[in-house]
Amino acid sequence: MTVYTVTVGRRAGVYLQREDCVAAVESYSGTVHHKWQTLGEATRCMNKAGFRHAEILIHSGVTSTPLAQYCDHQIQLIPVEVSCEHRSLFDLGRGLHVDGYAVLS
Repeated sequence: MTVYTVTVGRRAGVYLQREDCVAAVESYSGTVHHKWQTLGEATRCMNKAGFRHAEILIHSGVTSTPLAQYCDHQIQLIPVEVSCEHRSLFDLGRGLHVDGYAVLS
């Protein structure tokens, strides 16, 4: 899943579509934006730019969703069998799960 970050532009955040990212930086001087392969990489980029998790928005079309809410929604879409087998998912509200143990961050 390719995602895009805008740390300096019209609307800072993580973009799921390239077109939305381009619109956020087009005709705006001094923009800072990057392309990432994962949401985790994009989140780290936003953190390094000074954005806390609670401040990061996921932009998709005309909708902007807080990062934690977006992640909660994505986890709900994973079938129960898969989420129980693969406990290495990173959940911002509950920390990192490794081999069934929660590691709070």
